[in-house]
Amino acid sequence: MRHQLVLALAAVSLAFPVAALPNEEKEVQELYRRGLAGDKEAVNRCIAKLTTVLQGEPSNQVARVYLGSAYTLRSRDLGFGPQKLQALRHGLSLMDEAVAAAPVEPKVRLARALTTSSLPGFFGRRASSRKDFEVLVEMAKRVPEKFEAGDLQTIKAELAKLR
Repeated sequence: MRHQLVLALAAVSLAFPVAALPNEEKEVQELYRRGLAGDKEAVNRCIAKLTTVLQGEPSNQVARVYLGSAYTLRSRDLGFGPQKLQALRHGLSLMDEAVAAAPVEPKVRLARALTTSSLPGFFGRRASSRKDFEVLVEMAKRVPEKFEAGDLQTIKAELAKLR
C-alpha cells in the first residue's frame, strides 16, 4: 500500500509555502521524499523540520498536512505496539486539522487523500479518502489554476481505485 503512496505523491508537486529559506524548503521536500522511500532517519528529520515551520507559522496548513503525513510514515516504521498507533492517530489528526482549516486548498486535501487512501481498510478512512478525491475533482473544474500538471490524472486514478 505504501508503494502506491510513494508513486502517487511523487506525481504531485510537494511545494511548501514555508517562510524558511529556499534551501530549507528544498531540504524538507527531499527529507519527505526520502521518508516516502523508507528512510526512517529522513522521516524523523522531516518531522522536526516541519514542527519548526509550524512553530513559526501556525497557520501553514500545507506544512501541517505534510507533518501529519510524515507521522503516518513514522507509524509505518515503528514496531508493533502502542507507539505505532499513537503516531498514526497523531498524523491523521494533524491532516484532519489542516483540511478543516483550509478546505479549499487543493495541496492540503490532496496530501491527506493520498496518505489516507494508502492505509489498510480497517482504519476506516476509505470513505473520507474517496470524498476528498471527489471534492478535488469538483475543485479542479472550478479552479483548475490551483492544480499542478498531473494532479487531476492522479486524483482520478486514485478515485477509481476506491470505487
